[in-house]
Amino acid sequence: MSNWERQSVKKAAFTESLAQWYLSLPNLPGERPLNDGHALALAEKMEKDMFLPENVRLAVVKVGNMTFRLNGQHTCMARTLVKLDGDWSARNKIEVAEYVCETADDAAELYAQFDWARSGRSYLDLARPYYTALNYAPASIREITLVAAALCFEKAGWNETARFAIRGEARYKLPPADAKTAQVLIDIIGDKTNRHMHREPVVCAILRTYRKDATGTRQFWPRVRDGEGLSKTDPEYVLRGFLTTVAVACGRGASRTRKAPFHEMFSRCIHAWNAWRAGTPTNLKYHATASLPVAR
Repeated sequence: MSNWERQSVKKAAFTESLAQWYLSLPNLPGERPLNDGHALALAEKMEKDMFLPENVRLAVVKVGNMTFRLNGQHTCMARTLVKLDGDWSARNKIEVAEYVCETADDAAELYAQFDWARSGRSYLDLARPYYTALNYAPASIREITLVAAALCFEKAGWNETARFAIRGEARYKLPPADAKTAQVLIDIIGDKTNRHMHREPVVCAILRTYRKDATGTRQFWPRVRDGEGLSKTDPEYVLRGFLTTVAVACGRGASRTRKAPFHEMFSRCIHAWNAWRAGTPTNLKYHATASLPVAR
C-alpha cells in the first residue's frame, strides 16, 4: 500500500510564470543536481516546436507545512530559457499533480516512482532522497548503492546475466540484515578519492571474497586500495595497476580510456585474490569466453 495521497491533478498552460513558480519550490532533499546540457537540449526542442507536453507531469509533495517539487526541474528550466508566445503555452498544456506524505521517507519513496526510465535517473539518483531522509551522510550514499548492487549479484547466484533481472528498490535499498556486511565493504572501498575501488564489479568481487574469507578480505583489499608496502610481483600490486588504468566499460563511470566490461574486471579481481591466497604471482590472465571465476 502506498504511503502517499494524491490530492489533485490539473491541466495548465505551460507558461514561463508556471515554470518559474515550480523552480522556486525547494528541492526534495537529495534530488539530483540540475544538468545544464539536459535543460538546453529541452529548450531547443521547445524552440523547434518539437516539445511533447503529454510526456510531462509536474508533481509537488506536501510534507508537514513544506511543499517540495518532485521532478521536472530540467523541463521548467528549459521553459524559462526560451521566449515563447501565449499561443504556444495554450497549445502545450501539461499536468500538475499534488501529493501529500506524512514523512520525508514516504516522499523519497514517492520520488522514486516518477519518470525514472525516461529521464535517465540512475539508482544513485533514487537513493539520494531515500538515504537523505534517513540522515545518512551524502558522501556515503554512492558507496551504499554499490554495496546494494553487489548484494543483488549474490542474490542472483553470482550469475552475471541474472543480476539484471533484479531491479527496483532492491538495487539501492539495503536490507537491515545486511547492514554489518555493508559497513565492512564500505570501510574497505574507502572514500571517493579511491576511484579504482568505486566500481560495481570491484565491490561485487570484494563481497565474493568476503563470503569466502572475511579476515583475508580485510587484509587483501586495503592493500589494493592503498598500494602501500607492495612489490611488483604481488597480486595486489598487479590488480591495483589494472584498476587504476582501466575504466568500467558501461554506465556513468565509463570513460574514453581503456575500458573493461563487468565480466573482465570482476574476473581479474578474483584471479588476483586467488593468486594471493595461493601465494603465487599472476598476470591476471583473462579469457572473455570463460565463466566467471570462483573465489578460493
